[in-house]
Amino acid sequence: MKTVGEILKQARTDQSISLATIAGQTKIQVKYIRALEENRFDKLPPAAFVKGFVRAYARVVNKDPESLLAIFRRDYDQDDRGQIVPRGLAAVERQRWLWNPTMTWVTAVAIIVTVFVAYLLFQFRLLSKPPELTVTEPIEASKVSRNVAVAGKSDVDATVAVNSKEVVLNDKGEFRETLLLSSGEHTITVKATARNGKTKTMQRTVTVQ
Repeated sequence: MKTVGEILKQARTDQSISLATIAGQTKIQVKYIRALEENRFDKLPPAAFVKGFVRAYARVVNKDPESLLAIFRRDYDQDDRGQIVPRGLAAVERQRWLWNPTMTWVTAVAIIVTVFVAYLLFQFRLLSKPPELTVTEPIEASKVSRNVAVAGKSDVDATVAVNSKEVVLNDKGEFRETLLLSSGEHTITVKATARNGKTKTMQRTVTVQ
């Protein structure tokens, strides 16, 4: 069975019509006419344009455009990009992308790897950052009595020291320590040390009246 290109070429040669004449009457470039006649659809634009070429060419050589388009559809299809491919090949290309057990397995592995990597990054961040530390008492530059309450919060597994004296944290990471200070200005230093060795220090300057 002849293809659309072969039928059009035969009709043209039987009528002694040149490629230039076809190009002039159809406004189709000669390179596309030649590619159509030689079934070199990889050299042609998307299918929508080629169907227009077939119609225009058919009219010039007195062939029924719809009959030729039916033959064209018999022999050729278009892929997901609209490019012409031999019928059956497009279906094979689409079949490759259908979900299958292999893709399920690959997707599952990809998800597991992604979660694992995210976990490692999270742990690395935890290991590389200093501990959390807040000091709620005393307020900076406040005037206090000799018995000064120092309170705040840190990570539960951190070690906290107030003026170099280690204090006890409760199960929420909260601490409270009372210092006995003499009259005058004092700087209170609170230092938290994480298990990774990272530290964070905060200071409060108070005046004992």
